[in-house]
Amino acid sequence: MAAEDGPTGSRIAVIGMTLGETSGMRDYAELQARATHLSGPCSFHWLVREERSRSEIASWREQVAGELSRERPDFLVLHYSAFAYSHRGVPVFLPGVLRTLRAARAPLVTVLHELAYPWHRPGARERVWAITQRMALVDLFRASSAAVATTEHNASWARSRRWLPRRPISVAPVFSNLPLPSVPAPTVVPGRVGLFGYGNEEALMEPVLDALARVRSQRDDVRLLLLGAPGADSERGRELAREAGMRGIASEAVDFSGVLPAQELSDLLASCEVLLSCASPGPTSRKGTIAASLSSGRPLLALDGRQTWRELVDAEAVQLARPDGASLASGLEQLLGDVQLQAHLGARGSEFARDRLSVEHGARVLEEIFSSLRR
Repeated sequence: MAAEDGPTGSRIAVIGMTLGETSGMRDYAELQARATHLSGPCSFHWLVREERSRSEIASWREQVAGELSRERPDFLVLHYSAFAYSHRGVPVFLPGVLRTLRAARAPLVTVLHELAYPWHRPGARERVWAITQRMALVDLFRASSAAVATTEHNASWARSRRWLPRRPISVAPVFSNLPLPSVPAPTVVPGRVGLFGYGNEEALMEPVLDALARVRSQRDDVRLLLLGAPGADSERGRELAREAGMRGIASEAVDFSGVLPAQELSDLLASCEVLLSCASPGPTSRKGTIAASLSSGRPLLALDGRQTWRELVDAEAVQLARPDGASLASGLEQLLGDVQLQAHLGARGSEFARDRLSVEHGARVLEEIFSSLRR
């Protein structure tokens, strides 16, 4: 995407790569770029990796180098997630990208979506990931003038690593890449429990299915709707269907929306009586699924975790349950059918999303960094 005409201001170039067409990071970067365009012309340089080869990366870098040479941006914004720049988990493509960006001779602001693989996970392959991705962070921070983390937890972690070069780190929560629900709002379906974000390795589905089995023993009208990718025909979908059956949950009690157009997905979220979040770190500010769930106006019940966003909890915008089936079932039973509690929690959630999880807020964080770098 070439630089667009805009009001007089800094020229900004946004750069990044992802492993597939469906990418929350790419959506985040594109929406943020459009919002940042309000203060200056912005160009978008993104590679959707298909061949996953060095030649594909080299060709893209050559193209980006030529575009940046012509555009002469005042600031570069690089969106970084360790595995997106990796081959088999090792970030071998990052050094070349950084060389290309250094040639543009503009301050680099890095948006940190995923920093490095956790150190404590077992396995030789996992240890290689953890080591090499931390080594890559050293080069990344050395090349950057400032950084933006999507959670305070990640910002604090980076600030506390003595082996990382010191750089200013701001925090900008991830916003939803979905439009708001249609007006008038979709009709809420009684007993429909929605879960957006079940497809990644952080999703703790065992307590969700345990809770569903417990709740359905008292209310057989309760059904779980798994929203978004990967869908029923995926390996993950078939695995969850098998696990539900092993718990005696009827096949019609677990449904999958699959990949949907953005407005349709937003409306499905708003049609749920209750929404769930089951990420093992807890509800954090780096998940677009959390932002979308809150923005829907429906009550959100989330599994608590060590990275739970305390600001979200303090705002009474989410209800927490311990990460076990009994606690989650208790929370569901409390919310289902309690229209007043649902309305209160849903209103607090949507208000929080407007104030803290908007694309405008993320753009303001970048603009403040640009201002500080101009001085």
